Amino acid sequence: MKRNNLLQASVIFNVLLIFLISIYGRILESIFFSIVNHKDMEIFIGSSFILGFTIIWLILNRKIKNHKPFLYAFFICFFVMLFSQSFIIKPVEKIHLVLFSYLGLFCFYYTNLTKAIIICLIISLADEVLQYFLPNRYFGWSDVLVNSYASIVTILIFRFTKKIK
Repeated sequence: MKRNNLLQASVIFNVLLIFLISIYGRILESIFFSIVNHKDMEIFIGSSFILGFTIIWLILNRKIKNHKPFLYAFFICFFVMLFSQSFIIKPVEKIHLVLFSYLGLFCFYYTNLTKAIIICLIISLADEVLQYFLPNRYFGWSDVLVNSYASIVTILIFRFTKKIK
């Protein structure tokens, strides 16, 4: 698969965003929840998901040969991640579903299936290891699981819907 510089930059930007949110997470969390009510979190996540995937579609527009499978995969991902929110207790952790779904999608289009999954697992683990060394943050296997789940499910959904004509 031919590598695209914009796609590579998108993967790097997404990873940097994930790490920056880990570093400045508590500050961003207090600002965020002063604007968004905890009860409105599902609406915010859904809106972020739609907006983000629309931007990703615009970025990947030339790389996507058939738009129908992309749209099917997007809607399946959207409903899977919306349903998955109900299993996450902390509202702030729900944003991980969105960020790591984006990462999974970028990695899927950037490289092959195996490498995409490995990259996402490494970034998920690295994000939590980084938090272990930060004050007022902690390492959590449950966070590694949620992050990995979001990226791998996205990769697999896009992989299996790619064959739709």
